[in-house]
Amino acid sequence: MPKPPRWLDEDAVFEWVEQEIDQAEYDSVMEDAQREYPEDYFPFRINTPQEIAINKAVHEATTRRSIVREGQWVRARTVNLEPLVQFVLNSNLPPAIGKLVIEFLRGQRNLKTGNKPGRRKMTDDERRAINPIHDAADDVPFIKAILKNDWPNQTPEDIRDRALAITAKRHRVKEETLARYLNSSKRHRRRLSR
Repeated sequence: MPKPPRWLDEDAVFEWVEQEIDQAEYDSVMEDAQREYPEDYFPFRINTPQEIAINKAVHEATTRRSIVREGQWVRARTVNLEPLVQFVLNSNLPPAIGKLVIEFLRGQRNLKTGNKPGRRKMTDDERRAINPIHDAADDVPFIKAILKNDWPNQTPEDIRDRALAITAKRHRVKEETLARYLNSSKRHRRRLSR
């Protein structure tokens, strides 16, 4: 195995960590394939780490787009409310009150408060699709482990700082934002449960 680059060369360290991550993903795919198939049987072409990264990025992009699209559902009603709506419209109620009653019947207003309902709470997957900080926070421990293994003489603070810098660069987020996210409580409302 080649020798890691000098610690002070940040770009070379970034490239080194990228290669380590690609290799780890490649090894994981190979282990899965070897578990699933006999030794000499590979019905598919083995992808390089770069091809795996490209395929993963394409898959994530299409998944994220579909998650956002699916989040714009319209709830289908199983009960036919039209006869009741017609009854309200044909009654002697003032038009404004009739309109309000119809909104309650159709579920367009909250029965307890009378207000129109707000946006529903997003799922963890939808939040991950919108904001890359969550995926970046998940990568920090893995990158710290790589740095600690390859540069054992560095202090924990230096390793953490470099891991934050590399992760921020990989996920295109601000380093300060990532540090603030990781320093916040795990029970903070903006942190994901995973």
